[in-house]
Amino acid sequence: MPNTIYNFDEPVDRSRNFSAKYDECARKFGRDGLIPMWIADMDLKTAQPIMDAMEERNRQGIFGYTTRPAS
Repeated sequence: MPNTIYNFDEPVDRSRNFSAKYDECARKFGRDGLIPMWIADMDLKTAQPIMDAMEERNRQGIFGYTTRPAS
């Protein structure tokens, strides 16, 4: 895996994308604008190597159960 530098300072807007952390605040607590300390969910973009692996798997077009390969 290449030595990748992650940008932990880039803000990510997760509102209005079906995020339980943000979009359920009003329903769960009766109002918006709360600090969402009730759920362990990170506000970081997914690392590019993970995105690349997911895209490769999607291109195969097969989504059945898999086994764990020998390491």
